[in-house]
Amino acid sequence: MTGTPLRIATLLAFSLVLPVPCGNAQIAQPRERATQYAIAYRLPLTQTSSGVDGHLEVLQDSRLTLKLSGLVWGTGDTNLDDDPVLAIFKSEPPHNAVIQIVDRAGKVLEAKELERPLAKLRTAHLYADSRLTYLLTVDYSAGFGSYSGPITTLVEVKGGHLHWVESTEVTTGKKGEISLMESLKTTWKFVAAPDGKGKQILLAQCRPNWSAPLNGDQDFRTTYARFYFDGSKWLVAERIVKGLSEFDQGFPSRRHFP
Repeated sequence: MTGTPLRIATLLAFSLVLPVPCGNAQIAQPRERATQYAIAYRLPLTQTSSGVDGHLEVLQDSRLTLKLSGLVWGTGDTNLDDDPVLAIFKSEPPHNAVIQIVDRAGKVLEAKELERPLAKLRTAHLYADSRLTYLLTVDYSAGFGSYSGPITTLVEVKGGHLHWVESTEVTTGKKGEISLMESLKTTWKFVAAPDGKGKQILLAQCRPNWSAPLNGDQDFRTTYARFYFDGSKWLVAERIVKGLSEFDQGFPSRRHFP
């Protein structure tokens, strides 16, 4: 790892405010192919906290009902030819999900198409104050292998606009979006900050050392990282050790992290 924030995620139940899935309610505002989408998650926004009175929404293909989304989440495939439940996607694959800000009248103020059809939205209190951070989890699962899975990004709404939270690597000064994956060789979780105010993020990632020559067995490196807020920005400190790690037996000990 050379300073680029680690991509680690989880289907974390951690959320101080849980959204209620909205089933197949149709999009109220006009939009191209609007009837092909449904509101999957909707969370309130206020002028005081977010710069807009309205909602933050995640839209999914309207054919992806709540039940069907649960069945295909993590499988890496929503177009299985031999599964009659998924026959609706044979002629047209599911559309990618969308995250958007709408005002109280339902007018779309900002929207971003995501890279996959399945997405979830949660909230968390990461700071010492009342600010909310939105946990946007997109399912990048491939259905096999140990390097793919859901990826969570941290989204905040400021001045009525979407902002993806970035971190700065403490030794190199490199900046990048905080992007967190959950898979066999990657894991992460929130922990309390040392002063008890707010949260930090611990993450662990094992990857091949591609810069090393192959001499029989592949050389692996495990990176342990800690994201923390210094009062004005997010920083990430890393510790890299040699060796293969997999995390299906639980989260690694805190002593491994910087």
